[in-house]
Amino acid sequence: SCYSLFPLLYEAREYPVKVLLLLTHAAILWSGFSQHFSMISASEDGKDKKRSSVSLQGTKLFGWPTKIYLSGLLAIEIWGQFLHPYIFGDKMPFLPLLLVSIYCAFGMLYSWFFQLNRIIRCS
Repeated sequence: SCYSLFPLLYEAREYPVKVLLLLTHAAILWSGFSQHFSMISASEDGKDKKRSSVSLQGTKLFGWPTKIYLSGLLAIEIWGQFLHPYIFGDKMPFLPLLLVSIYCAFGMLYSWFFQLNRIIRCS
């Protein structure tokens, strides 16, 4: 979600700010989610071993669709920062921004459908 805002900061001098914001956002989310799910896991250990809708035990952190999506984000970043200026020069400066926006839109759609599927299955 944070990466989808990168086209708003499109100048080269803003790149360090973008990377710093992305890393800060990822670190805060990682610590918050890991703390939240470790508390849920600890509270479930003391209760009955009933099936819970929120559990990370026995599951992988990222599935293959997420790994492919994150790899695509890395490829788009490499394209936008290194390959596009080398291949096109000053022509079509909007193309990397457009690619980031469209790719993130597909990622957000996937995320929404994944969450909707989980909600429907657990209800």
